[in-house]
Amino acid sequence: LDLEDKVRTDALLFGEAQSRIMVSVSEVRLPELLELAAEKGVPARVIGKTGGKELAIRKSGWEVLRLPVVRLFEAWKNSLPEALSVR
Repeated sequence: LDLEDKVRTDALLFGEAQSRIMVSVSEVRLPELLELAAEKGVPARVIGKTGGKELAIRKSGWEVLRLPVVRLFEAWKNSLPEALSVR
């Protein structure tokens, strides 16, 4: 992900601001999606690509995070059971 917003990094990564959504679409359909957004007056931009074994996030060119997807999946999968001490 390449993020350019001028907000604090923590707010950019974890904020729940209204009216923002992330859409994943194949490269073939990307022009169609961007055209539809423009027709509807909805700001839209490409912020990255999916795929690969790592998640890398950059903000204004600076790398903020780079972790293996498997590690992120395990953290997501186990966070609630660990927080509640349930197994």
